[in-house]
Amino acid sequence: MSPDGGKSRRVFEKVNLKSRVPFTRVVCFFDTESLALFLHEPKVILRSRYDSVNEIDTTMKVRDGKEKGIDAQCEFDKVLGKERILSCSVTDKEQEKREIKKADAGGNVKKIFPKRQRVALETAFGEIDWQALRPYGPVKHIQVWKNIKVSGGPDLTVERWKLPARSSKLAQVLFEVSAKVPFGRRGEGIKRDCRTSRTSEQ
Repeated sequence: MSPDGGKSRRVFEKVNLKSRVPFTRVVCFFDTESLALFLHEPKVILRSRYDSVNEIDTTMKVRDGKEKGIDAQCEFDKVLGKERILSCSVTDKEQEKREIKKADAGGNVKKIFPKRQRVALETAFGEIDWQALRPYGPVKHIQVWKNIKVSGGPDLTVERWKLPARSSKLAQVLFEVSAKVPFGRRGEGIKRDCRTSRTSEQ
C-alpha cells in the first residue's frame, strides 16, 4: 500500500490547499469494551478534541434521534449517497487540556464531561458505568483546513486523518470534506452538514 495512492495530490489540487497551512488536531472517543454507546439506538458518541490553535472541547452526541429532555444543538448530517441523519450535540469548551490528555491516556473519563453532558448521556442511554469507559485513540496529527473558498458553493472544511495499522486493518489516510448550509424554511435555525464520504488512500 502506498502512503496515499495519489489521492492526496488530487484533493489538495481540487480545493487549492497547497498554499495553506493547516492546524493540527487530536481526537479521542470513549466507549465500553463492547461498544455499548456506539451500538445503542440511537447511537451515542463521547468525544474529546484539542488542537494547535488552542481550541478544546468535549462533546456528547446523539445520532439518528433526539431524546426528549436534552438541551442540545441539532443539525442534519448528510453523507453523499446516504440518507440524512439528525445529530444532536451537547458541547463543553471549558475543560483543561491536561485533564483531556489524562482521559485520553486512560485516566478519569467522567472528569472531563461536566454535569450537563452526563445528564444528557444518561437521558439518551441510561445509567452508565464511567469506570467501564475506555479511550479509542487518541488520533493525533489530524490536519484541518477551514474556510476554504470554492466558486458557487459554501465554505469548506477539509480534514486529513492518518490512521495507524491495527490487527484487523491496514493503515489508512482519510479525507473528509464538509460544508454547513441552511437546511431550509422548515428547518430554519438547523444546519445540515453535507460531507463527502471519507476517502481511503491505498
